[in-house]
Amino acid sequence: MANLSEEEAAINQMFGQILMSDPEAAAKQEKEKYKNSTKDLKKVYRQKDIPIMTFSQTSGPRPANFHLYEQAIMPFCAGEAFKGERQYTAYYQDMETNKDAWMSFFDNVGNNVQAERTCGVLGTLATMYRQRGELVEAEAVLEMEGAVLELYGKHCLAAGGQPAKTCFDALTYKWHIIKYNLYYQTSRKRECIGLCRKVMAHELEYGYDFDKQQFLFMLSVIGKAPTKRCLEQCTDDEIYKIVTAQEDLTQQDPLVLKKNREDVLNGELAAAATKKSLTEATLTNAPGARPYTIAARIAKPKIGRSTRRVAKNIEGGAVS
Repeated sequence: MANLSEEEAAINQMFGQILMSDPEAAAKQEKEKYKNSTKDLKKVYRQKDIPIMTFSQTSGPRPANFHLYEQAIMPFCAGEAFKGERQYTAYYQDMETNKDAWMSFFDNVGNNVQAERTCGVLGTLATMYRQRGELVEAEAVLEMEGAVLELYGKHCLAAGGQPAKTCFDALTYKWHIIKYNLYYQTSRKRECIGLCRKVMAHELEYGYDFDKQQFLFMLSVIGKAPTKRCLEQCTDDEIYKIVTAQEDLTQQDPLVLKKNREDVLNGELAAAATKKSLTEATLTNAPGARPYTIAARIAKPKIGRSTRRVAKNIEGGAVS
């Protein structure tokens, strides 16, 4: 292998380039990049008074530009997620260029933490693009995040148990919301129906209260209570009504929306209790009544008249 002249070496050092014919030098520079990025990361952590963590623990071969991952998570872990666009973009572009290598890396159960943080980085980058109106770029980043998210979910239970599964569900929820906003922004409202169902189901499963809910409270628009049964009974047309009512709802007072939601829930629960009580009394007093027929014949509760009136007012814009 021919030695580089002093002039060539100076040029390479100035521009940070490595000749492909010198793999030894390439490996040395890669190691130096990683070393420097780790030093920078520790410096940020000390400034922020955050315990220093080791990000280099991985399993199997790393992608060639693994240092881009570590540089991307620096602002993310320092609590400055929206100040790292340059690092996020460089990382994402390398993932596009070397997708097979990165996907193989994330498909290793030992690299589940890296997959998790990558989802956070890509989700933040997609949000930046969407908010600036760079919608094509945002959708491409979301597609990449979806691929990583799938691999993260594949190994999360084996890697971290139930806490990791909860984290996966939270990341999936956020990913769905970003996609929903993107589809809504690009007038693909019909494609929002399935996403709307998924985010409401997540808010139900994890018991989000009214202040934390982003979608579930909107079931009051169609006069339904925020319950699993009501959500399962919703037709696509009803969910579409919720999607298209979004602009009107943003103009309403949150306290009014909360009251509407409570009225619907209280009305349905009261109707259910009354119906059950009357039905049980009737069946119990009937000649030859059998205990198992009582529960089997109880009709499903219906929303009361006052509740329908509230829902009608919401739909007609009477409540403001």
